Amino acid sequence: MNTTGIVSQGPRVEGQAIFRWKGRYYLLGSHLTGWSANPAVLAIADKTDTLVGAQWTELGNPSGDSTTFDSQSTFVLPYKHPNGDDLLIYMGDRWNHAGPGGILNASYVWLPFNAPDAGVALNFTFEQDWRVAAHTT
Repeated sequence: MNTTGIVSQGPRVEGQAIFRWKGRYYLLGSHLTGWSANPAVLAIADKTDTLVGAQWTELGNPSGDSTTFDSQSTFVLPYKHPNGDDLLIYMGDRWNHAGPGGILNASYVWLPFNAPDAGVALNFTFEQDWRVAAHTT
């Protein structure tokens, strides 16, 4: 019921979504522009066991879009397909999608992350329609 102090300091972002992927901590957020849509920011921690004292390295904008498809990150959902494949799903909200801000005008964006096996870079692109399906080789 109290804070323990600052654990680590990463980039200054809002709409923070911290998640673990393949043993690494990631931070997804957006620039501090209030209601104005802007590019997403993805960072990775240098530690894998704890966030205490972690240093964060910015990896850039994983959406490649200047407004993150008119959304702001809310959560990154790790999903395990019944066949065993792992998937990350970007979840973002659009508070201004249908007019001036407000909960009655909110809509949501869910997009699949592209998570290459090699390296730490993650990205996602806009998909009008998509579904969770098993990867095929």
